[in-house]
Amino acid sequence: THMRKRVLNFLKSNHFKLRQRERVLSDNEIKKTILNGEMSERDGTTIFTLKNIEIIADFESDVLITIVKKPSPAPAPKIIQQDTAKEIKEKLLNPQHSEEIEEVSQQATSPDEEYEIDLEEYLNHTKK
Repeated sequence: THMRKRVLNFLKSNHFKLRQRERVLSDNEIKKTILNGEMSERDGTTIFTLKNIEIIADFESDVLITIVKKPSPAPAPKIIQQDTAKEIKEKLLNPQHSEEIEEVSQQATSPDEEYEIDLEEYLNHTKK
């Protein structure tokens, strides 16, 4: 923690200030990242990572070098039953058979509770 407290008195390099402004990050977010983030080292610099924020600092000279804001992770893929997936795949690969498979049943939250939606509706849901 001594190291982390020291970092809070770090000087910001001009590059850091520009990046902070560009990425709209508050001093508070920076403090939080330094105090609670995971610490690692790369090429003689110290890196603090918290959620999608990464701060690169130089301990020798007490300078915050740069700050990176990574895009938030993509939502987790939806999980469907293999049979359902196969039906959808077949339907997508062979559009001429689409009349045969009008409805695709999709597993609901509990295993014994099934409901049906048509493919177009299903695909619209998965796009979001």
